[in-house]
Amino acid sequence: GSIIPTSKRSYSSIVVKTTSENILMDVGPATLYKLCRSGYQLNELNHILITHFHIDHVADYLPLLHSKAFDSKTGKINPKKSLTVYGPPGLLEFTQDLLENVKPWNKLAETFQCSSYLNLCEILSDIFEENEWIGSSTPVYHADGIAYRIESEGKSVTYSGDTEPDENLIKLAKETDLLIHECSFPNEEFLIGRHTTASKLGKIAAEAGCRKLVLTHL
Repeated sequence: GSIIPTSKRSYSSIVVKTTSENILMDVGPATLYKLCRSGYQLNELNHILITHFHIDHVADYLPLLHSKAFDSKTGKINPKKSLTVYGPPGLLEFTQDLLENVKPWNKLAETFQCSSYLNLCEILSDIFEENEWIGSSTPVYHADGIAYRIESEGKSVTYSGDTEPDENLIKLAKETDLLIHECSFPNEEFLIGRHTTASKLGKIAAEAGCRKLVLTHL
């Protein structure tokens, strides 16, 4: 879905699962609820990839950071695993604002020891390597955001976040196995803001040569 709530579509948040890791791309409203309902344990999340800081993509970011502090079995504050967060420039300031500059959240963050398990990485056009996967990013035309590509065990998935048609995204998505791309409006007549329409997305997918296309952010 998009920023407007409906009963049939959820906000932006996608899990990419490798052999033993779960990578969360964007954390829109109700992400934690959906994760739990889908059978995921929050302490199984080791990496978050944020495309941009609009509220429909990050509203559950702070609740997730807080939740990672707790032992799910005892309910006690006991941070066990680190959480690496990738995002565009501004990630450090955005996270600091939430954890330190908003009362009374700053006291909670201190009590929960959030800084002890957080690893924040600001990226733009970068390649970053984790244990089981390689990530790459590129800037796109929407709110100074970025798109991501994840490669693992010979497979790849590319996620646009929000964007208008963008050559950087097409290059990033070249011959990807799965392209997850926003399609906010059905045609040019209704287009508002820096988003993508269905006809433009067809051309993007053709140029990228992706093997499968999934439309999101409808």
